[in-house]
Amino acid sequence: SVKARDRIRYAGFQPPERLPEYFAQADAFVLASRYDGWGVVVNQALGAGLPIICSDAVGAGHDLVEENVNGLRFRSGDAAELQRCMEQMLNNPEITWNWGEASRRKAVSLDPKVGAEKWVEVFRALERTQ
Repeated sequence: SVKARDRIRYAGFQPPERLPEYFAQADAFVLASRYDGWGVVVNQALGAGLPIICSDAVGAGHDLVEENVNGLRFRSGDAAELQRCMEQMLNNPEITWNWGEASRRKAVSLDPKVGAEKWVEVFRALERTQ
């Protein structure tokens, strides 16, 4: 749509040191890879508090993108489905903002210190059962 064309910027590959600059300008993050074993940039976009759209061929999308909670996933190679996802975010700024906040909360839960504390809790619980 014309509305979407005016608001979408295709930045292509960017060096890692420039990502914070792009994330600060973005309303959402899209990773339309045909295959990506993980896609660490999804973790980085979460940390920036961005809602995520990614293909189902991005490994991180299965673990980090909760459908209609902090983003959307689409079938890899399906341009029409990608367009639908992008238009859904474009046409629902309040939902998009809420999903960004959900991404930020998820990123905090992935903090290494928080993760280590959770493992300590697991080990203590196991120890109590012995």
